[in-house]
Amino acid sequence: MSASMTLDMFEAPSTDEINPLRIYQAKCCRAIEEKLAVHRSTLVLLATGGGKTRIAGEMIRKWHGKRCLFLAHRDELITQAVNRIGELIGEPPEIEQGELRASRFGSGPVVASVQSMSQTRRLHRFSQDDFDLIITDEVHHGPSATYRRIYDHFPAAKMIDPSQSRCATQS
Repeated sequence: MSASMTLDMFEAPSTDEINPLRIYQAKCCRAIEEKLAVHRSTLVLLATGGGKTRIAGEMIRKWHGKRCLFLAHRDELITQAVNRIGELIGEPPEIEQGELRASRFGSGPVVASVQSMSQTRRLHRFSQDDFDLIITDEVHHGPSATYRRIYDHFPAAKMIDPSQSRCATQS
């Protein structure tokens, strides 16, 4: 790969001047849209620091006002997602975790801990069509029964599965 190709890959094509997408991130977003037009879910493999949360924020922004659910399994991932997604879309997402409850009738994105969202009583607060898009951070945990309970509750929701682990492709 030439030096100019390496530099070009990291130039920002996005019109968002505050949080521009890098070229590879913009291509990834286009590929996600193409795959979700045909399939229910798509896996996104990026190295640590590659911008998985940035891409998730862009996809939430582009989801045309439909409600999105971002799932994570650790406090620091939830905090990162809330801060970064809020910064990217211009409004803070609601949180479904511990004592925090997202509005059942809200229209903005929800960032939720898998542990909280998978509890039957909490999950059933939401109807099956409340979310149109589910993004699962570190999806290599996704095959577990806890995650499957959430996915099965929202059968029509499209899913974006960002991970830095090839293990996600082996489940």
